[in-house]
Amino acid sequence: HTVTVQLHKVLALCPNLNMLGIGRNISLPAGYQLPAEAAAWCPELRTLKLDEGLHSVLQGLQPLLPQLTSLTAGPTAGPRLPWGLLQAARNLSQLHLPASVLAGGDMRD
Repeated sequence: HTVTVQLHKVLALCPNLNMLGIGRNISLPAGYQLPAEAAAWCPELRTLKLDEGLHSVLQGLQPLLPQLTSLTAGPTAGPRLPWGLLQAARNLSQLHLPASVLAGGDMRD
């Protein structure tokens, strides 16, 4: 059973949040996009852990990407690494990806 979450409501209520984990049974609505001001709601957020939906979740969380320092993707996070979205996460100092993600992605520029 999968639960669909309106993530902006959670973030707005948790200003001291420093880590966000999105588990296997949690999904974002199709086409979900956080508003630009979402980064101001949780300025301490630095770590994102994803079990599934690497591309769609990063797409929806674009306003938060510049403040992240750590991104971890689980073994079922997706077959392709969204390099374009990772460029927005310019402050990453830790990136943990499973072999399945790396194998499906294009490692060239």
